[in-house]
Amino acid sequence: MTTRNDYGVMQRPGLFAAMYPVAALQYFNFSGGGLVYMDSSGHITLGLTATDKLWGYAEIPKGASYESNQTYWLSSSTAGLSKILVYPFCANPGLLFKMPTILASTSTGLCVAARVGELCDIVAVNDGTRQYAVPGTSSTDVLQFVALCEYVGPGDSDTDAAFFTFNDAETQKDT
Repeated sequence: MTTRNDYGVMQRPGLFAAMYPVAALQYFNFSGGGLVYMDSSGHITLGLTATDKLWGYAEIPKGASYESNQTYWLSSSTAGLSKILVYPFCANPGLLFKMPTILASTSTGLCVAARVGELCDIVAVNDGTRQYAVPGTSSTDVLQFVALCEYVGPGDSDTDAAFFTFNDAETQKDT
């Protein structure tokens, strides 16, 4: 599995980001996405497979976490003690970000261009494995597929990389 350091928000002038407190024991994989939502206590929480509203995209800290691990950053076991930089979707219209993706098996052989503009879901569990998007799936529709950056190919143990934006209709407006 390749660890990519170029995942994240595509920087441009005028973007707003702020430090937010993180919920207890949140695993952010260094080679995964950083999609998050805010829980009812105002803490940032990793977006999981069934998450139907997203707050923003977190920049995964590259330094030490509360657990020594080369694969992920882990927040403190005390909610609110750890902080993470987040680009809230409500403050950054059209925010573009790059994250891992796996083209759904049903899309094998289809033109990738046909997927552009499709709404899709994220796949993640809070256990240190990576968060990724799956164009061709539609349940929560939190993301919109923009373009494929890198195609690894079927049968490869790695994932592809793609640009996405958020689906404004599925953006978390408040907590």
